[in-house]
Amino acid sequence: MNIMIIDTETIGLEKRFMYDFGYIIASQQENGTFKPIEKRQFVIDQIYNNKMLFETAYYHKKRPLYVSLLRGRKAKLKKMGHAFRRLKADIEFYDIEMVLAYNMPFDKGVFEFNSDTFNLINPIEHLPQIDIMTFACEFIHKTDKYLDFCDTYGYITQANNLETNAEKTFRFIIKDNEFIESHTSLQDCEIELDILNYTILKGADINETYKRKYINAGSYQEFKLIIKDKEKNETEHIFNYKKKTNSKKRNAIILQEWEIALFRLSPHRLSADRQPLYIWLYT
Repeated sequence: MNIMIIDTETIGLEKRFMYDFGYIIASQQENGTFKPIEKRQFVIDQIYNNKMLFETAYYHKKRPLYVSLLRGRKAKLKKMGHAFRRLKADIEFYDIEMVLAYNMPFDKGVFEFNSDTFNLINPIEHLPQIDIMTFACEFIHKTDKYLDFCDTYGYITQANNLETNAEKTFRFIIKDNEFIESHTSLQDCEIELDILNYTILKGADINETYKRKYINAGSYQEFKLIIKDKEKNETEHIFNYKKKTNSKKRNAIILQEWEIALFRLSPHRLSADRQPLYIWLYT
C-alpha cells in the first residue's frame, strides 16, 4: 500500500495562493508503518516570483531559505500547472491510495482554491483525504502523558484547551522542547510522516476513521497547604490545582508553575526541581 503525505505553504489563511508544496510517497512496511520511497518539493513560479505578492506572505522572510533550496536542487521552481501534472503522474505511477496531511482541511482548501484560481484540474480531489491530526488526537493528545507535557511547558490555549499543532506534537514525540517547525513543505511532510508512524506503533489503523476534537486541559480547584517548621510555626498557602491520576491510580494534584517558587523557601521535603509540581495524596 502506497500513500502520499502532502503539505502546502500559502501567502496567508485568507489569500491561499500556494507558493510551495511538497509531498512524500511512502510504502507500508510489515509492522504497519510507512517508509518514504519518493520525495518532491515545488516552489511555484507565479507566486514566488511575484515579489509584491510574496512580500505579503506570513513567512516571506524565509525567501533566502528557498533560494538555498533551489540552488541546491532540493526544490524545483515550476509553474503551477507543471507541478500539478507531476503530482498527478506520481499518483498514477505509484498507485497512491490516499493522501494525508496534518490539518488536512486546510491543505484540501488550498488545492481547491489554487485549482479554481489557475483553472486547473485538482490532482488530489479523487483520492481519500485523511487528516493525520485525527490519529494524533486519538493516540497522543488524549493521553495523560501529553496532558502532563502541555502542563509542564504551558501549551494551553486561552480557551483552556491543549495545543495540538504539528510542532507541539512532534516536540512531545522526540522529547525536545526546542524543536522549531520549518514551515517549508517537504520538511513539514517529514515530521508529519513521523507523527503518523508514531500513532501506528501506538495502535492506530490507517483504514480507521478517527475524530478530531479539542482536548480540554481541565479545570482548576482550590487546595489549602499548611506548612509547619521545626518550631511548629504554621504557614498557610491557598493554591489552584488540577486533579490528576498516576499509573497506579493514586489521587494527585498538580500546581500551577508560578506557585512552585513559594516552595523553594519552605521547610519541607517536597521537590520543586521539576515543573510542574505534583503532590500525591494517599487516601
